[in-house]
Amino acid sequence: ELWHLLVGDRSPEPLHAAPEVSLAAIEGIAALPLEQRIPYFAPIQRLADHSSPSIRVAVLRVLSGGSGWRVRQHLVAALDDSESDVRATALDTIMRCPANVALIAHAAFHPREDV
Repeated sequence: ELWHLLVGDRSPEPLHAAPEVSLAAIEGIAALPLEQRIPYFAPIQRLADHSSPSIRVAVLRVLSGGSGWRVRQHLVAALDDSESDVRATALDTIMRCPANVALIAHAAFHPREDV
């Protein structure tokens, strides 16, 4: 059902307020091993700017371990999110990728005090 929502219409447009998005479904994907989450990386990014902070947090957890430039772009943008839970999850996700020195440096020198 979530997969159909994300890729069914083949639109790359963000889903800012899709009411039919299931937080439990996204959290279920986030709980999967990295290898099983990879197919969701591109389509789940459509929810990165969702109006619900819980959805945005869950999306970041799905993207955890990803190393593509679009994943990095969403992690950096989430450091400026209006919600502290989203910022904290972005920082936690970045810190779990020690090989990604550029992201860690970005977080370390971020102007927000809570980052």
